[in-house]
Amino acid sequence: MGLYKKCGKLKEVCQLFDKLPNRDVISWNTMISCYSSMGTYREGLGLLSKMAAEGVSPDEVTMVSLISACTKLRDWEMGKNLHLFLEESSMKISGSLLNCLVDMYVKCGKIEEAQKLLGRYEIDEVDVVLWTTLVSGYVKSNERDEARRLFDEMVERNLIFWTLMISGMLNGGVIMRV
Repeated sequence: MGLYKKCGKLKEVCQLFDKLPNRDVISWNTMISCYSSMGTYREGLGLLSKMAAEGVSPDEVTMVSLISACTKLRDWEMGKNLHLFLEESSMKISGSLLNCLVDMYVKCGKIEEAQKLLGRYEIDEVDVVLWTTLVSGYVKSNERDEARRLFDEMVERNLIFWTLMISGMLNGGVIMRV
């Protein structure tokens, strides 16, 4: 399946998948990833219910792929439903999954929701990638004061973060003291 996916052969991947006698989470993840890589995000999202009907539980990889599809589609409602599903499940939300959720909220224009989500974590659990995602959302929304406030709270700053802040402030005509 992976080989056909890399070659862009969606039809062949689907045929192989349909012939699998026992589909596990890895085969489901491959199908979801295949749909996403082909830009057919809705089809990938539709697999979650089929997966559940077969008694296969999603894992972190599944959820990252599905939430990423929501981000690409700017489908906040579906992303929010997936977040609720995660909250009700026993799956830990951290790392890539947490970043994916924050990114989805930011790109769907729900920056306050992203901020609330991060507010439930200790400062040391929020890495530079998460901070950058959130601050980027504030900069793009022209909420430079909030972006600056978060920037000042950050413990670790990298080159990308500094560049983001400087360009955001310059685009807004603000001279920033560093």
